Amino acid sequence: MSNRYIPYGYKFEAGQPVPHPDESQIVGEIFHRYCAGDSLKVIAEDLTNRQLEYSPGKISWDKAPIKRILENSRYIGSDEYPALIQKEQFVAANLKNERTNTSKLTIADDTKLFKELTVCAKCGKKVTRRTGSRSVEPVSWKCSACGWSVRQSDDGFKAQVISLMNTLTHDPAALTPDTLPQEVHTLESRRLLNEFHRALDSGKASEEAQLGNVGGEPYWSWYGFQGRVEWCACFVSCVRKS
Repeated sequence: MSNRYIPYGYKFEAGQPVPHPDESQIVGEIFHRYCAGDSLKVIAEDLTNRQLEYSPGKISWDKAPIKRILENSRYIGSDEYPALIQKEQFVAANLKNERTNTSKLTIADDTKLFKELTVCAKCGKKVTRRTGSRSVEPVSWKCSACGWSVRQSDDGFKAQVISLMNTLTHDPAALTPDTLPQEVHTLESRRLLNEFHRALDSGKASEEAQLGNVGGEPYWSWYGFQGRVEWCACFVSCVRKS
């Protein structure tokens, strides 16, 4: 039977699994190096550079076979396989592996808050936080609406937000845009505004002084009101219509 049908580190003799003289040593080395601090990637690259076969004809290692070896309980004697490592070493390696996986999946509460509130700097749509272990910076933020994206660690992102908040706390005026939008007035609204100011300046705000020039009608009837309405309300109503 080919080695690929049994766990790496073993071979069959008389139908029974026994330690492979070379591969069993590599299994012990993998557990030792991982517990000592080497990453899956570092171990895989070293074994590949040494051109050690993982299976017949395959000398390329990656993180997946290293991870399978670390998680395989047969190496401590389960399923009638002879033990290749100590149980304590197996437990230590898998505790480290579990901590590594948990740290990748856990998101801090403040990061969750930022994740829900962050919008795109270009279009204003909500951005999505993405993670990928193959990049130098595993966290990225991307807008699915316009395609804008940036790579930024959670700590770096929070530091920028806190810095901005501190700046606004000390200088609230920074929220004011450099230029305010210009107001747009129609000719009719300008005429009414001038008329309104003239009435206020002249002091002739009484009903008698504001009679119309057609049949002596009160000024509020010019704008469609049935009863007395102050000049400012007439002006606002007319501007809205115009």
